[in-house]
Amino acid sequence: MLLLLPCDGISSDILPEAVDGAAPWNLLADEIRYDEAVDRYIARGNVIVSKGSLRISADEIRFDHRQMTIDATGNVTLSSGDDMLRASRVTMDLDREVGTLTDASIFFSQQHFYIRGQKILKTGKNTYSAERASATTCDGEPPAWKITGRKLNVTLEGYGKVRNATFRVRNIPILWAPYLVFPVKIARQSGFLTPQFGISERKGYQLAVPYYWAIRDNMDATVYADFMTERGFKIGGEYRYVLSPRTFGTVMLDYLDDRQVDDGQGDSSQRWGYTDDSVLRPNSDRYWFRMKHNQPLPGKFTGRLDLDIVSDQDYLQEFKSGYSGFEDTRFYFREAFSRDINDFTNPIRANELNVNRTWLRYSLNTGLRWNEDSRNRALDQPDQTLQQLPVVLFDGSRQPIFRQAIYWDFQSSFNNFYRQTGDRGQRIDLFPRFYYPYRLRNIMTLEPSVGLRETAWYINAYAPGTPDKNSAFHRESFDFRLDASTDISRVYPVRFGPTDRLRHLSRFQAVYDYVPDQDQGELPLFDGTDRIEKVNQITYSWTNTLTGRSRSRVRTEEPSTRFLYNDLLRLQVTQIYDVNKGTSGDPEPFSPIDTLLDLNLTSYLTLRAATQFSVYGSGFTGHNLSATAQSRRGDRLYLDYLYARDEAETLTTELLVPVFDRVALLADYEQNLFNRTNIKTGLGVQYRAQCWSIVVRYVEEAEAPSVTFEISLTGLGGIASGVGLSP
Repeated sequence: MLLLLPCDGISSDILPEAVDGAAPWNLLADEIRYDEAVDRYIARGNVIVSKGSLRISADEIRFDHRQMTIDATGNVTLSSGDDMLRASRVTMDLDREVGTLTDASIFFSQQHFYIRGQKILKTGKNTYSAERASATTCDGEPPAWKITGRKLNVTLEGYGKVRNATFRVRNIPILWAPYLVFPVKIARQSGFLTPQFGISERKGYQLAVPYYWAIRDNMDATVYADFMTERGFKIGGEYRYVLSPRTFGTVMLDYLDDRQVDDGQGDSSQRWGYTDDSVLRPNSDRYWFRMKHNQPLPGKFTGRLDLDIVSDQDYLQEFKSGYSGFEDTRFYFREAFSRDINDFTNPIRANELNVNRTWLRYSLNTGLRWNEDSRNRALDQPDQTLQQLPVVLFDGSRQPIFRQAIYWDFQSSFNNFYRQTGDRGQRIDLFPRFYYPYRLRNIMTLEPSVGLRETAWYINAYAPGTPDKNSAFHRESFDFRLDASTDISRVYPVRFGPTDRLRHLSRFQAVYDYVPDQDQGELPLFDGTDRIEKVNQITYSWTNTLTGRSRSRVRTEEPSTRFLYNDLLRLQVTQIYDVNKGTSGDPEPFSPIDTLLDLNLTSYLTLRAATQFSVYGSGFTGHNLSATAQSRRGDRLYLDYLYARDEAETLTTELLVPVFDRVALLADYEQNLFNRTNIKTGLGVQYRAQCWSIVVRYVEEAEAPSVTFEISLTGLGGIASGVGLSP
């Protein structure tokens, strides 16, 4: 029997927007009767009540269409879209969206979240309260993991709160807590993030708890509280803001009042210092401030600010990993700003305020560059770190002179060098270059060019307690270059996967460079620009390139975009003949032969090889070989081999092998073959399930071996921990 019941618009219990308020209710059952005494419809046997995408089925349903209440018993199922509710009994006020569910389970598809309980109260549109309940994001019964408790309160797109909580794996209790809070959200909201745990000799027991604050749509912040039993309490914060598509920035600050110092007393240097330098670290107040900011300016200029200030030379090694550590900071700055910071091993931190603009043929970069030496606090000596306050770079790209056959480009700079103690001064450097390219009978291209360089210095020699000594210097220089090249190419029709055309380009090139010798011993020396090395050499090379053409998968009417072009192979062989050595009787005027190979035949295999071969019987003097191989099922192998005769030899490998659908083996190895020392050895296993994953690693490094594990629970985030194994 089918009955249509008109009513006022209401909202669905699980997915309110799925219900059309103007549509009628449909009541279908084996038996339907109307009880006039209570103004209620009673339906029995395969009962279905539906409206829009909302569907309720049960063995028996009592439906009051005026009060909009429903009482369903026996195999009750309520579905709305992909959301699903199952219970033995449901009583609900459809208008107010409140009710009681007995022996119930609810699945919320958007969050992929389950609630189960003996008694569940729906207390509002997105709020639930359950007794003797469980919550999980895992499918199946029993779930891989779940949180159980005596009382559970859940707010969708908010948090779940459990009293007398137990974390269970396959019904086996693992952890207990008197009170537990966990996220039940997919939208960006404020709240605590996953904590990090760790144990190490340097830091002791460690607990880092981050709190995320969604301030507004265009700004947010994260505050870190990091407690270490051996070092004390470290607090940190990150503030991110976006004021416009081109105006954005990030500010980060960490501070620690360290309980331990490296003052050279007793075993403090061994326990709390590092052996890569002889500088102590007597300070206990430790901090790291860094920020980056992008800002458009009037006149189509752009401003950029980079700050990096650290308290001591050991801080970034001490806190290289973890929340707000060096590795996370560097990765974030590279991704968000496409700008890097100095490596953690570099005690000098770079700070810069830059204003720049680019025209069609010119570019201007101006700024203040300040280098902060983090060792100065410990050394207690005059600071001779070189600063550039300011630096101005104005360059012009290659362009014709008055539409003639002669071209030119130029580089120019102004630097004001400053240091607290030592030589200070200004330098102007002008370096234009003039080109005259022409074709020789359509056989080769010849391009002679001349560079003219003028450099001037004004120096102020400063030392505390001594009179200033001012002096001026200048240098004029030139260089000559002749570039000759010829190209031979041919296109072949092929059938190599999606590639239908293959172009082979072979280029022969010879370049002669001449820079005369100059006496520069009396000139100032601030950086590499202040010295010009003499050059008299011929560089000749042979370059072969294979470029494949394949049809684009995106249909377009533009001929230029119908095809994709990829360089499949590039092979370059280069050697230099030093004329000065050859004319002076040097027995070895020829450089080693440099060979560079780039191979990208498929998306699953890339190879890069660079070698140096001596023509005087010494054989190969250097290699740098790297390769990456991948498979469709997810295997990945990376190899890197570096060799420089009598200097260095290292081997680095990384391996990921999916053994089964859910299990993968991990390995990485780095060895210094030159002095036969192990840099890093790592072995691990990764397991991924529907609602959780775990990675266990054993890592052996120079300082100490360690075991780390990372557990990620879908919907709850991850837990990372590490245990140091050093004695």
